[in-house]
Amino acid sequence: MPMGSPTLSVVIPNYNHARYIGEALEAILSQSLRPDEIIVVDDGSTDNSVEIIEKYVNRDPIVRLLRNDKNMGVVFTTNRGIKNACGDYIFLNAADDKAFPGLFEKSMNLLARYPQAGLCYADFIVLDESKGGNHPWEVKLNYSKEPRYFSPAELLALRDLPPLCGTAMIMKKSALDEAGGFQPSLGWWCDWFLDAVVAFRHGLCYLPEPLAALRITGDGGSRILLKDISLVRSNVQETIRLLNSDAYRDVYPSFQKTGILSVGGWDAVTVLCSRRSFWGFLTFRLLRKVFWENMRAALGPRAPLTVKKLYRRLRDKRYLAPA
Repeated sequence: MPMGSPTLSVVIPNYNHARYIGEALEAILSQSLRPDEIIVVDDGSTDNSVEIIEKYVNRDPIVRLLRNDKNMGVVFTTNRGIKNACGDYIFLNAADDKAFPGLFEKSMNLLARYPQAGLCYADFIVLDESKGGNHPWEVKLNYSKEPRYFSPAELLALRDLPPLCGTAMIMKKSALDEAGGFQPSLGWWCDWFLDAVVAFRHGLCYLPEPLAALRITGDGGSRILLKDISLVRSNVQETIRLLNSDAYRDVYPSFQKTGILSVGGWDAVTVLCSRRSFWGFLTFRLLRKVFWENMRAALGPRAPLTVKKLYRRLRDKRYLAPA
């Protein structure tokens, strides 16, 4: 990178991903804009992951390996990598995900234009290994048609805040540290919560093109945990508890206004109905998001155009009030 340019660290938590870690490292090392360091934190793997990682450590001086004495879980492992990172910006890369060419160069160039931004998102591709990975689909976040920056106020003004996903995301380390890193009490929701806090405080940049791949494996945590109703409900409650704390009270209104807790689906609605103090989160925007996402899930990724047209007609005629 040119002298004086912001530095970039890559943090990769790894646990028994020998099958993918080499591909992930190759994709990062072949970027047109090389990162300043790559920190791989192995969480007590029992396969040959460490052997593969050490080959890259010996081959390239920017690759470092940290090893947990025992399996500590992805939250602890990721936080350890973040703590040891020296870059101005951080790319958190799952060991089974893959960065596409241009991700770092395009993201860092846009962040250089908008240094106030807390993070930069791009669209991504989903590879579902449970289906053989033969039918990838693109996730378009649809913030805009052109690369741009959204201020916190502009994010709140969006009719539908797109989903927050860190697959193709680079975050400013100072904003990450300010937000407290990954909250262990949120478990698998911790990255989503962190992304939202940073975005609501500092705004975000967006690149409307797929620049990474998210791989879903048969034993993937998100696939299993999304089916754990009790865990979803406890995460909703813990999120609200955190938002009521001094550390996050400033973003409480943003979580409320955007209806972002819709990520918990109908289980989130159940929790929000259970206590009067939670009712402020039961906005029309949240209910509309939950209803629409469940309809899409039921009908498949390509919901019939007639359903979309009906929804838009009702909205335009104000039968469905805009959020």
